[in-house]
Amino acid sequence: MEFTEFFNKYIKPFIALLILITLVCLLILLSNEHKLKEEISENCGWKDETYRCYCEYNKVMEIEDLINGSLEIGDVELVG
Repeated sequence: MEFTEFFNKYIKPFIALLILITLVCLLILLSNEHKLKEEISENCGWKDETYRCYCEYNKVMEIEDLINGSLEIGDVELVG
């Protein structure tokens, strides 16, 4: 039996199965991420392109302003 026959008969089906399993896993992970983003959006009361896990939109904007350098450190109360 030549290598190509062996490869086509025994190895190719496993490679195809591995690719199929990988695609299914990636679809499940994508679906979970989408559901999480929807829940964050609904529970926090605002929708935006950047999803943050904060429930107060103005606090998020203050933190982003702080990161961008337009606010002083004492202006924002960080709640942990």
